[in-house]
Amino acid sequence: MPCRLLLRDLVQWLLLCFVLASVWRICLTSWFPVVISPCCDVSVAAGWNPVLFTTADLISLEKFVLKFTGLIHLLAVCLAFNCARFAQAQWYDTYQDLTSIYNKLDDLQAGYPDLVSSFSIGDSYEGRTIRGIQISGTGGTKTSRPAVLLNGTQHAREWISPMANMYAAEQLLEQYGTSNSTMEMLNEVDFYVIPVVNPDGYEYSWASPDNRFWRKNRRVTNVDIFGNESFGVDLNRNWATGWGGGGSSGDIARDTYRGTAPFSEPETQGMRDFYYSHQNLVSNIDFHSFSQLVLAPFGYSFSEQPDDGELMLAVATEMSQSIENVHGKAYVPQRATGLYQASGISIDWSYEDQGVYSYTIELRPAGPPVISSFDLPAEEILPTVEEAFAAVLDLGEFTAVIGAGDFDYDRDYSVSDLNSLTAGIVHGTSKAEYDVNGDAWIDSGDVMAWLENAGQENLPDGRSYLPGDANLDGQVNDVDFDLWSANQFASTSDWNRGDFNTDGLVNDADFAIWQESALEVPEPASLLLIVCGCLVWLSTGSRRVRRVSSATFYLLGRVSS
Repeated sequence: MPCRLLLRDLVQWLLLCFVLASVWRICLTSWFPVVISPCCDVSVAAGWNPVLFTTADLISLEKFVLKFTGLIHLLAVCLAFNCARFAQAQWYDTYQDLTSIYNKLDDLQAGYPDLVSSFSIGDSYEGRTIRGIQISGTGGTKTSRPAVLLNGTQHAREWISPMANMYAAEQLLEQYGTSNSTMEMLNEVDFYVIPVVNPDGYEYSWASPDNRFWRKNRRVTNVDIFGNESFGVDLNRNWATGWGGGGSSGDIARDTYRGTAPFSEPETQGMRDFYYSHQNLVSNIDFHSFSQLVLAPFGYSFSEQPDDGELMLAVATEMSQSIENVHGKAYVPQRATGLYQASGISIDWSYEDQGVYSYTIELRPAGPPVISSFDLPAEEILPTVEEAFAAVLDLGEFTAVIGAGDFDYDRDYSVSDLNSLTAGIVHGTSKAEYDVNGDAWIDSGDVMAWLENAGQENLPDGRSYLPGDANLDGQVNDVDFDLWSANQFASTSDWNRGDFNTDGLVNDADFAIWQESALEVPEPASLLLIVCGCLVWLSTGSRRVRRVSSATFYLLGRVSS
């Protein structure tokens, strides 16, 4: 390899320079008959010519030698580092076949054993293992972290797709030790990377130049009377949502042949089951080429709109801007139908069925719309994967933020976020981002975790919200009681309407929560407020007296303020 030769020659040259510098230093300080004296009465051995140095001369020479040897050491480190970077970039100088990709997955696990674990999602139609790696930081407190899935190469001819996945994995691992922001993100968010979903088709596209633009998997779809076989199902038309609709074909000869049924293929079955078994998945990028687009659901329908459509387009726009900031290439954020109708695609199913915020990123080039555009020149691999990684970082940050409770991704922990959480708990949500405390259960414990996160973000000195603080102002007082009282006996899941235990009802149990927190407020007038109110509350159960109790709390609260 050129890099190995370069590194060997540089090391030999630097060692030679270091030896010569060391010899020169010894000569100056030991071998020369030098007299360091302010006087000029010099005695030397016979046969030697005297060399007279002042103290200042020798100190100057010593500093020069030290600087020179130090420079050599620094140069050696820099050149070794740059050579290592050169070796890494060299892997992205050309496209890599399946064996090379899987070998690199092994290298990543060997190089980062504390951060990487390998897995497979099953075997392909022809029996090849569909491999992936999980990347997890070693810090953080959650036992179950929100996760991002990166996958690609559903379409065999899109060779830039696995390169983008591999570069993202490698950069996440490298930056864990060098970037505080990446380290913090990986301590809160897991990444799963499945670079080649369609290994049979990918290997076939490498087998000969005639196969270069093969798209589908390698299922035998038909055998005619002469024994001639037909092959292939389009994996990205084989997912259940919208299966069989426009933009897919029932003709086995077409590139968009959808298969005999949703998830008829072992490759899509493996992906589906991976989603089922990883309920912590929050977001996903399915890398494709080409067109330079960031696509959000839906692709199967022009009229149906996802519930989180505005949020997903906002995140797509953010990713597009980050991509453009790398090398100036514009990627357009839009709905998938903005490209064309495509039914049975992965991002529609993962969003609609699993609640995962899913995107298709169509990588370089922008066009033209001819088949040769799938053969992106090798010199564009590295800049393409670099800009794709910018989008990966954005989606990772998005996943971390909503996983901490900012569900509308407006950089603010607001009542609307808390209401979304409590409503989700009451209705039995399974959306992974609502597991705020990371214990793999979505329950009232996540409300407490949300309050703690919100307190750190919103309140002075990082104080936590108290249970019973209905208006989320950091205090539990008469205003919160008024909100509870106004909605007493109502069926609601809104925290700011007094449903403090998120059970869907505003009742005595919620009052007890408010009371316990209000007693923690140190003002004497607040204590009087609680005592008087509780005496009235306990004296009768009538609705009329409860209204009197509410008024008593209100008046005493105003006096105490």
